[in-house]
Formats: sequence, structure tokens, C-alpha cells
Amino acid sequence: MMIATDMSPSWARNLAGVILACCLALGCQPATDKPPDGAALPSTADDDRPPVYVTTAPVTERAVRREIAAVGTLHGYERVTLAPKVEGRVAAWNFEVGDRVKPGEVLLQIETADFELAVAEAQRAVEQELARLGIEELPESSFDVDVLPGVSRAQLLLENSRKRFDRQRALVEGRAAAREMYELSETELRVSEAALKQSRMDARWSVAAVRHRQAMLAVAQLRLAECQVIAPPLVPASELAGRDYVVSKRLTAVGEIVRAVPATPVYELVVDSLLKLRAMVPERTIGVVREQQPVEVRVDAYPDQVFQATLRRINPTIDPRSRTFEIEAVVPNDDHLLRPGGFAKAEIVIDAADAALTIPPAAVVALAGVNKVFVLDGAKVREVRVELATRGQDWIEVRGDLAADAQVVTSGQSLLFDGARAIVREAAP
Repeated sequence: MMIATDMSPSWARNLAGVILACCLALGCQPATDKPPDGAALPSTADDDRPPVYVTTAPVTERAVRREIAAVGTLHGYERVTLAPKVEGRVAAWNFEVGDRVKPGEVLLQIETADFELAVAEAQRAVEQELARLGIEELPESSFDVDVLPGVSRAQLLLENSRKRFDRQRALVEGRAAAREMYELSETELRVSEAALKQSRMDARWSVAAVRHRQAMLAVAQLRLAECQVIAPPLVPASELAGRDYVVSKRLTAVGEIVRAVPATPVYELVVDSLLKLRAMVPERTIGVVREQQPVEVRVDAYPDQVFQATLRRINPTIDPRSRTFEIEAVVPNDDHLLRPGGFAKAEIVIDAADAALTIPPAAVVALAGVNKVFVLDGAKVREVRVELATRGQDWIEVRGDLAADAQVVTSGQSLLFDGARAIVREAAP
């Protein structure tokens, strides 16, 4: 803005008066009104500010459990998909979905006619080999083939030839005719020895053939037994001892052809009296999560019920995408209220304190990542930085320079600062 320099003296005096009036209205003082050297400026101390009306609440000691929240999925402790070991037509099935099955019970029956014929054929082959050996049953222990009739006959022939040879050897001296008989008996002896060796070899071959036929019979009997699909046993020396299965899927029907290769699934069984909860927890908690810690499980179907579990497994790796790691808790489910595949909420109890300091959530002031509270100290308030821990429905655990009987401000904090004056008013009913 351009100001003319040739203004009249009267106009200049009027302008100066206006400027002086504005300065006085704004609380300014002319330069001539400065206080003398050493004099103090007018007081602007905090005590001159009006007090702030606030409400307060006491710091309370209470027993607190420190927990880590997680969500996950319930799984059966064991899940087994069964398929037949032999090919055939389904003759009958014995259990439907939802039925309880004990280990060893027959779930499904395959037609057995072909397998029964195979067993009979193998049995006749064993009997044929035994008849060739001249015995009715082959001993299970080590077998001496010399007891077989064929080998015994060869031994007798050899013994007879040896005696004849000995007699001719005594008569051979000086007699040409005797010499000829001696050589004949010697040849007969050698033939008998060779016959005995051959007889023993044949006997050993026949014994091996019997054992082979017996093995084929055992295979045929096994395949006949495998016409039944049976619920597998559970590990006896574990938590599964004495438990049973529930049928979650029946995958075949009577008359259907099932195969071993490629396998045709026929049943799916689940152990549901003991469940596994698999959940993901944040990477930052890896230092406090431990095996055997108690876990409280809740599901939406039973909102008022808490299922107690135990943390059993901690995955040693962290998922780099979500920065979480998996935990596995074992949940007893003897009453079968929980279902495998269901969604569940979990709280891992990592610690407990009998006298933790707690305050109402309204008392916490958060600013730029710093949490603080205002503590009433006489007629003034004191600012205290705190760390937040476990949260409850209407309280929060804090750690800081707080006494158990202190009063913290719960309203009016926006007007407070460290050392501000405060007047406690009654909270609205």
C-alpha cells in the first residue's frame, strides 16, 4: 500500500491518534510505558489460571491374568481316511455318518467268493507238496531232511552197498573173480552215495516248495481277511487310549466296485473326544508363549461356557507374510459339544498377578504414542506416564509411578497440564 508523504499535519495527527487507540485496545503499551530496569513483568503464573473441574477415580488393586488373544480352528485329534486293500464289490456297510466306532470294528464288507477260492487253491497246493514229501505237516523249526522217506531209502541203499563192498574187499586177494566183484561193489557204493546226495537235494527243494506254498496260502488268507475294512487301532500309551472314532464321511454304497490302486476312499473317521485348536499368534509374543500354558477356548455356539485346554505345540517357524506363528492346544471334548472344523477364540494365559494396579479406561490420555494419566495431588494434578497392559471390561492394568490409593482424573483432561489446579466435582449419577 502506498502512503502519501505530503499529508497535512492535521491529518497526520488524527492517524497517530487512531493507531494509539488501537494499541491501547489490544493491550499494548507505548514505549514510554516500559517498566524501569529490574522491575518484573506482570504475572502470568499458572496459579493465575482458573482451576479445572474434574472427576476422579481411585487406582484399584485386583488379581489380573495376562493373556494373549488368538483365533483359530478346531481339528479332530486324529483324522483317518480309510480305503480297501483289495479290489472287489461292496457287499455291506455297517456305520453311517455320526455313528461312533470303536477301534477294530468292521466298517465295510467286500464280497469274498473269489478270495475264498484262492485260499482253497493255495491250501490244496500245500497239501500236494506235503504228499510228495510223504508227510502231513511241515515242522515250523529247522527241518532235517534225513527223516523224509525218500532220503531214508537212499541211506539204506547206501548202507547195503557199503557192506557188500566190505565183503568183496576181504575176498579180493589172489582171486581174479573176486577182484571183478570187488570193483562192481565199489561202483555200486559210489552210485549209492551219489543217490543219497541227490535225494537230500530233492528233499530240500521239496521242503522249500512247501514253504513257498504255505507263504502263498498266507497271502491268500490275508487278502480274504482284508475284504473287511476295519477301524484302525489307536496308540495305547497315549491320550487316545480308550477313546473311539466318529464317522464324518461314508463315501461308498453297496454294489460299488472299490479298488486298492488307485485307492478308493470308503470312510473318514475322526477322534472328536479330544480336539486340537490351531491358531496364529503375533510374532512379538514368541518370548512369552510356552508349552503347557493354560488356554481358555470359547465358541459362539456356547457364549457363556469356557473350555479349558493346554498348549502342547509351538511351530518353530514364523510366517513371513503375516508375521505370526502357529500354536496348537489340546482341548478335551468328552461331552462332544465342540465340533471339528469349527471356529474358536482362545486366550493363552501367560502370567498372573494378585495385586495389579488398574484404572478406568477414561483416565488414560494418549498423545503421540505416549500414554499418561493425571494424578490428583492436593489441589493440583501431577502428570504420570504409564504403560498399558491387560484390559478388562471396565478397567485397564497400568504400570508406572502410581500408588494403590491414588486418585486419577477421569474427565477434564483436555484442559489439564502438569501442576494445574483442579477442583473435584461429583460425577453424574
